[in-house]
Amino acid sequence: MFKEFMNDNEIETQDKSLLHIILSWLNKNKKYYSTEILLVEQNSVLTLHTRDKKELIIVISGNGGFTINGKGTIIKFGDLLYTPSNSVRTLANVEEEPLCIVSIQFTMDE
Repeated sequence: MFKEFMNDNEIETQDKSLLHIILSWLNKNKKYYSTEILLVEQNSVLTLHTRDKKELIIVISGNGGFTINGKGTIIKFGDLLYTPSNSVRTLANVEEEPLCIVSIQFTMDE
């Protein structure tokens, strides 16, 4: 499932064309992005924060809750989320299994 957060509206679609476009761009412009793997242990919450870059989040294990600009959604293995830059976000895990995500932060500024 692809979840896109734009203008405070959540859009769910099976269409991965935006992901294809972004990953193709990232492959050509490696200096404009960074990646990290985050592991959120049981009953843990990541502090409310913002990023100055756009972000793709891929859930690679577990389930949890994701909140962006005050709007929450449940995330699970296989979900892909897009968040615009400067959005306020947090991630929580209330399950027994650890929640693991891959975060790709990027900018398209040259």
